[in-house]
Amino acid sequence: MALLVGKPIAERLLSSVRERILTADIIPGLAVLLVGDYLESHKYVALKEARAEEAGIHFEKHLFPESVTREELCGAIDGLNKRLDIHGIIVQLPLPPGFPTDEIIAHIDPAKDTDGFHSETLKRFLLGEVTY
Repeated sequence: MALLVGKPIAERLLSSVRERILTADIIPGLAVLLVGDYLESHKYVALKEARAEEAGIHFEKHLFPESVTREELCGAIDGLNKRLDIHGIIVQLPLPPGFPTDEIIAHIDPAKDTDGFHSETLKRFLLGEVTY
């Protein structure tokens, strides 16, 4: 059995992505919505932000207190869906207890569903439909 060392592979992929972005006509934009104070989620989003910066991706972190309403959170997603400079949206999970996760994820435009959790994205994946 061969041992797979992931770090060199990840570095090559990051370098390749960075080169593609440098020669592209647009700068990709990624927005992450983070609700509450769950320390692990904040650490994970910080890693995403660092990698996006390394790759040359425009990154926006939208922080919300645990007291945010479903309507406010869905309104923020709807606003990001309309923005032409944002190409991907992530709602960082887990959401605090009581939030209707599936309902909130459903507000993400499937074309901007970076995590692939939207029901339409999952359906396309299961049907073998590739869209970029």
